[in-house]
Amino acid sequence: MVDVLTAPAVPSIVNRMTRRQFGLAGAAVLALSACGTDGRSDGGTGDEGAGGREVEHAMGKVTVPEQAERVVALDSLVLDTVVALGAPLVGAARAGSANSLPEYLGDGVEGVEAVGEIIAPNVEAIATLGPDLILGTKLRHEEFHEQLSAVAPTFFIAEPAIGWQDNVLLIGEALGRAERAEEVLGQMLAEAVDAGLAVGADGKTVHVLRRVDNGVRLHGPGTFSGSLLGEMGFTVPEKDWDSNDMVELSFENLDQIEADVVFVTDDVDLDDALLAGVPAVAAGNAYSVNDRVWIAGIGVLGAERIIADVREFLS
Repeated sequence: MVDVLTAPAVPSIVNRMTRRQFGLAGAAVLALSACGTDGRSDGGTGDEGAGGREVEHAMGKVTVPEQAERVVALDSLVLDTVVALGAPLVGAARAGSANSLPEYLGDGVEGVEAVGEIIAPNVEAIATLGPDLILGTKLRHEEFHEQLSAVAPTFFIAEPAIGWQDNVLLIGEALGRAERAEEVLGQMLAEAVDAGLAVGADGKTVHVLRRVDNGVRLHGPGTFSGSLLGEMGFTVPEKDWDSNDMVELSFENLDQIEADVVFVTDDVDLDDALLAGVPAVAAGNAYSVNDRVWIAGIGVLGAERIIADVREFLS
């Protein structure tokens, strides 16, 4: 569910082919683009010097700069995407449970000012940075929209996880880097397809498991990590998924996690006796993964880390 953003105005090659076709075409897209773009600007985004472009977003329409030069990112996907596209990032919100911006983004967040938490951005701190574009999500920031819009043009996607690949393209359009967004997404999908072939993903079932208070949570095929594993060719077994494409199981029902391979977030010890009931754990087909990447690292760069993990574990 991507709200009003399911049919973005920006023409995209993703809209004309399946995800896996897009992935297989990624290398060709990169080769062509290398001849005609420097990765910082793109065609089809409006007349240069016209004072901005009007784009649709989850809150309606907003006029954004031709190409943003001082960006503040308030959620995981928008932050990952800004870094992936090389846009000038001046501020970003932290996850509430983290004392710093995501480590997996490396130099991409070096020197970037923290502006509060994702669920409670500090509007005054944002204003101090003098941004020309603020990126967030309607899901988490709708109540701040009026305040943020008084500071700078504010662009919201609907939510960070469901439909995240389409949202990468929408963020690229807001930044004035639509072509670059298609390039990096195509490259990542090509890498996912290649990794899936390398590890023999086709025909294998998989679950992503995270510990919760009274049991575990499984991440379905529409979540960030679940959708990426699907791009590789794995199958996530059917469950009675909730509206967020997740399901929780008590410790007594872990035998219901029937999958060939299980990836377990590193807040749980694989040797924990509580997990002994998971068939893949008992069979030695379970792998510990970084929660900050597999669950919270939503975006192209986080996806590339997951692809690397799958290659390492299953090759």
